Amino acid sequence: MKPALDGGELDTRSLIRAALVLAPLIALAAATGQNAWLQAAIVTISAYIAMDRAGLAPLGVILHGVAITIAFLAC
Repeated sequence: MKPALDGGELDTRSLIRAALVLAPLIALAAATGQNAWLQAAIVTISAYIAMDRAGLAPLGVILHGVAITIAFLAC
């Protein structure tokens, strides 16, 4: 499937899966008013993209998430 920016088709399956992954965190951010849940959503979607596009194994996704979390905490 081509990227949507090239005028190609939008990968609706991946879009729906990503929305399902993010929905709980966005709901928590809306319910509590804490922006930390939105930062967690950034880590979650980056791990999802690594898994979906790069085909990382579960351990690779976990390590990717840990690396991003450490980078967020270091800032």
